[in-house]
Amino acid sequence: MTTDKDPTLFGNGDELPSNHSDNPHINDLIKGISRRQVIGGGMAMGMLAFLGVTMPGAGLAGQANGLLKRPGRLPFAPVAVTRADTVTVPEGFQARAFIPWGTPICGSYPAYREDGTNSAQDQAEQTGMHHDGMHYFPIDAQNGKGHNSEHGLLVLNHEYIDAPLLHPNGPTVVDGKRTMPEEVRKEINAHGVSVVEIRRNPNGDWEVVGNSKFGRRITAATPMEIQGPARGHALLSTRYSPEGTATRGTQNNCANGFTPWGTYLTCEENWAGYFASKDSEKPRELSRYGVGSNS
Repeated sequence: MTTDKDPTLFGNGDELPSNHSDNPHINDLIKGISRRQVIGGGMAMGMLAFLGVTMPGAGLAGQANGLLKRPGRLPFAPVAVTRADTVTVPEGFQARAFIPWGTPICGSYPAYREDGTNSAQDQAEQTGMHHDGMHYFPIDAQNGKGHNSEHGLLVLNHEYIDAPLLHPNGPTVVDGKRTMPEEVRKEINAHGVSVVEIRRNPNGDWEVVGNSKFGRRITAATPMEIQGPARGHALLSTRYSPEGTATRGTQNNCANGFTPWGTYLTCEENWAGYFASKDSEKPRELSRYGVGSNS
């Protein structure tokens, strides 16, 4: 992709365009397909997969193309435009938050406190902030319920944090520096991934299973072992792991995926905004990813 835009416009940490070939841009490839067609086709594909339905004699690409070419009506009426600070859903549907930030899911199950006085350790046992990419892994699928599972694990990312909400009086800053390590640790622990065991109750609502053996938090400080072909590579050598076999944490987790063998993939974005380099001449890779002099 080529661009003539001012590179300073990418000040939010996004990577600058690096593909200078003449290949068509993704926008050119999907031109003519409306958002409603994509949503309609995606929903239809999802519903077929949910019901275990396949289309004989057609590959996945053929199925998708067919759905995009012949979109049916979406199974709900559009909602009216509104500026109300609320979740608006179509008639006949309902939305209810049941794992907001601070929901206890593991460890000692520390209760969430509205005044921001939860400790860093509390936050390490509670759901993180600003949920993003989610996937549901059914637990009772092997009991004959299949995709109509009413008991499973909801795994979700935490994209970023609002530091002023994490502390009673906001972050403590003296002469431009953070002076309270406990506050910083709490912010670190609000990032990452949550694994939450949930179950549908007799009323039809979903709720968190208490004292779950599956509940887990992965934060921006969780020790991790590096596996795969990158393990031990010189570029992964750090003071924390000179051998390049371990690292700590994950953050800015946006979007996700899952594998056919039932594992969750978490993705990071805009990570460059969390790092800084005072070098007068930054290495090419730091400049490319937008690492600045201040974070």
